[in-house]
Amino acid sequence: MYIDSLYRVGELTYNQTVTHFDFDALRYTISYETLASSEEYHPNANYNQFISGFMNLSFLGPPLFASKNHFLGTGQKWANKI
Repeated sequence: MYIDSLYRVGELTYNQTVTHFDFDALRYTISYETLASSEEYHPNANYNQFISGFMNLSFLGPPLFASKNHFLGTGQKWANKI
């Protein structure tokens, strides 16, 4: 799914510069704090962020949780539920 705008602030961290077709592009990743649980990073309590590795976007309407590819950073327990 491609989302071109989110209604939650997320910090991106510079990762590396990559070259594709002779074009240099900067690659950024979502910061650890953005996907951390509220227990690990207290400000995430504002977003009902109780599980690490997911971004709770349910305030947009239906239950919606975004994660990194293959649930990276969530723990095997959550990947097994899918």
